[in-house]
Amino acid sequence: MSVRLAFQRLPAAAPRRRAARLRTALRDLLRPLGRHVLKYVVLRAPSMRSPHFGAEEMADLAARFLETNEIRGSYLEFGLYRGAAFAHFYHAFRRHRLDVPMFGFDSFEGLPTAGGADAEEGFRRYAEGYFACTEAEVRLELRRRRVPAAAYALVPGFYQNSLTPALYERPGLVPSAVVLIDCFYYESTRLALHFVTPTLQSGTVLICNSYFRFRAHPSHGERGALAEWARQHPAMTLTEYAKFGTTGLAYIVHPSTAPATRSALAS
Repeated sequence: MSVRLAFQRLPAAAPRRRAARLRTALRDLLRPLGRHVLKYVVLRAPSMRSPHFGAEEMADLAARFLETNEIRGSYLEFGLYRGAAFAHFYHAFRRHRLDVPMFGFDSFEGLPTAGGADAEEGFRRYAEGYFACTEAEVRLELRRRRVPAAAYALVPGFYQNSLTPALYERPGLVPSAVVLIDCFYYESTRLALHFVTPTLQSGTVLICNSYFRFRAHPSHGERGALAEWARQHPAMTLTEYAKFGTTGLAYIVHPSTAPATRSALAS
């Protein structure tokens, strides 16, 4: 009798699976529709300068730039926080059918202490550890945003310790196609720029997410670090490309020489 009842229950599993697949399909269909309603109807903020969707628009613009100009290379992001921008770029690359190896660099312990000019009074700063988010939390958030773990690599640690020449040997890291820096402070940005310099190619999109922080002061934060880097590398040409969100700015980079090979960089 129990065997017969067990067999009678078996067919019920198939409708449940079909219902689950239907719910997933409807969710995947309605989620982008809901975002578009929020974006264009409720917030009426579809522009690049939107504080709500500017970063997402920048990701799509950068992906279209790579596609149009046939640029191949990696995506390097410095300062992930919870991974929202990282996910935006992953889906932008997918939409434009671009195969882009993705690497994220973060301490996963939050911001370091402000130093140098960034520590001066009169500018908004954050406490040490602000924006802290563990690597496990970032991976969980990326999974929630439908970014598969196999699509990216994360490099933990503060940059003075983690950005070593050995990283250049990682398959796909060199050359870079898009570099996103969201480090806030001058010193962290300086270290990130030093690391990416040999990976840059003609057409690399270099994005500073917090360029206009510190009241857009030319000597502070990301803007100050980028200005200093440009003075130290006169062979690098920066072409302003797009402003996005409230504080973001993107450039196109044109080095005078091609990026070095992985073996040369690691030696």
